[in-house]
Amino acid sequence: MTAGSTDGVRPDCTMQDVARALGVHVSTVSRALRQVAGVSPTVREQVLRCAGEMGYRPNPLVSALIRSRRDPHRRKYHATLGYLLPLWPGGATAYREDYRQMMDGAAAAAADFGYRLEFISLDSSAGDVRRMTEILGARNIAGLIIPPLHTASSEIGVEWSRWPVVAIGFSQRISVPRVAHDHGRAVRSAVSQLIAAERTRVGLVLPRRVSDKVEGRWVAAFLHERSVQRPGLLVPPLLLDETDDQAVFGRWAKRHRPDAIIGLQHQTPIRRWLRERGWRGGRDVMLVTLDARPSGEQCAGIDQDYAALGGVAVEQLVNRIERRGIALRSVANFIVMVEGSWRD
Repeated sequence: MTAGSTDGVRPDCTMQDVARALGVHVSTVSRALRQVAGVSPTVREQVLRCAGEMGYRPNPLVSALIRSRRDPHRRKYHATLGYLLPLWPGGATAYREDYRQMMDGAAAAAADFGYRLEFISLDSSAGDVRRMTEILGARNIAGLIIPPLHTASSEIGVEWSRWPVVAIGFSQRISVPRVAHDHGRAVRSAVSQLIAAERTRVGLVLPRRVSDKVEGRWVAAFLHERSVQRPGLLVPPLLLDETDDQAVFGRWAKRHRPDAIIGLQHQTPIRRWLRERGWRGGRDVMLVTLDARPSGEQCAGIDQDYAALGGVAVEQLVNRIERRGIALRSVANFIVMVEGSWRD
């Protein structure tokens, strides 16, 4: 299964794509394309050549917005944005490794808008909401980014209502604007790819914790596809608990005999379970992930574009800060959906 043209040119190529191809930070690509200081001539030449080969074209609306913000006649306003690092099993280090692209995208966008992004760990303030709120106040934080939490029941640990806030994802059970991955389109894309690969028994297997975090959006999209596709093509979905659910998975697989499974392959040991059942991965059962990560289990799936999620969240937060006091009742709590892309 392939996506895109064979010559490497992508009509929707972004700076994140160029940065990923070169193995550099997206801010490096941004500086090189804008011909500003901080990038060596060699790196600038590599970026420009790669961008040309991949078909990168700057978005004229975004470019105009950035130019207007850098206009010397425009009133300058520099402030600090807080990016909260919530409690996470394994500590802040594991969190940063999982969401490094999201954090880098947020930092690059903040710099483009003339803001500084400060990463603030909540680990040391567990149970002391007032103390962390005082710390944020002392640091003169202008607004907050609340990234995905470990579970939908995780506590934020700060009086978030004191600041303009934008959340990333759906796990934060608070009423604020948010930026989120388009889960519905991701499932439709995965199903379409599997149909093209002539798979005839497609299943969905997810950890219940993660499904709850996204408010069941992956499952809802899969059930919708199941209702509109030909009978038998999509088998009933399966949700797994945190405990070892190998026996539950085995009974489900024996009953429905899937030849393709959509899921989160870095969070569930489906590949190992299939091997133990004597099934040959890719031939008997094709695995597709809804969260393709460079360091994760290598299989086809959806790249959620974490860098874009972080960058768009900062863009929306800056807009709220700079338009604070202006009545925007009709869009007080909005959701901006960021579409992922298929990766073979």
